[in-house]
Amino acid sequence: MHWTKNAVLWGLVSLLGASAACSCGGDTSNGGKTDAGTPGTGAVEPNVMKGRAVDSQGRGLAGVEVTAHNQFQSGTTVKTVTGTDGTYRLDVSNPIGPWLANATLDRAYHAASYRFTLASEEPATFAGNEGAIRNFTWKLTGAKQGGGTHGGIVTVYFEDPIDPANPSRVVSNSDVELSLTPDGPLVDGSTGTAVTSQVEQTPEGYGMPDVAVGRYILSARHVPQGQAARPLLIRVRNTGAYNPTVTTDFFPLTGTSQIIELNVQFP
Repeated sequence: MHWTKNAVLWGLVSLLGASAACSCGGDTSNGGKTDAGTPGTGAVEPNVMKGRAVDSQGRGLAGVEVTAHNQFQSGTTVKTVTGTDGTYRLDVSNPIGPWLANATLDRAYHAASYRFTLASEEPATFAGNEGAIRNFTWKLTGAKQGGGTHGGIVTVYFEDPIDPANPSRVVSNSDVELSLTPDGPLVDGSTGTAVTSQVEQTPEGYGMPDVAVGRYILSARHVPQGQAARPLLIRVRNTGAYNPTVTTDFFPLTGTSQIIELNVQFP
């Protein structure tokens, strides 16, 4: 467990922190009840944050970094790593005041390194003197608490926006349909599902906004409204030759984001 402290007057911290702890009431620390459904966590304990991290199958995850951030004294954190059964325990007695928990996991997959934010069962702050149980789940898709998604983004771009069958018409990236078939297990070892969808606007451009990280075989079609669907050639953006399909992994961006970028063109 590691500590980081700001240079502040501890007398003032103690006085104001006591007030902050009082304002954190409610049911944010499980009300002192036993969390019987989570092995190894037991009952809520004063001055302790504890819990368990699991994967999408409910299995304990080792090596998850769990951090508690003191909300009164900016920059003060305590952290630890989960054990083989996914459980952890942190001392949150000092400084006093409200704390907020989060968990991240680093995972190597096909020679690339990815970082994932785990979902918390209870994202609210808690008073350190009361203690809390905070459990985390590694979700591959779905909305993140605080914005964004657990899945990666797949984007697609026409390299040449002219339709050779109708040179007067400029094609739109929004008229692309993508099909993704998992090529082996996903990043967490689970079996993925094939998906086909017309692209939509994402924070990174037109594409698919919430795809479980894995290796995929991808293909594309041009599907403008009112016209017959036509197959497209595809490649990883600005890389290699065009083909009817392309197999690729997600590219890890900064933080906990991942992306696949594609080019398409007419045969």
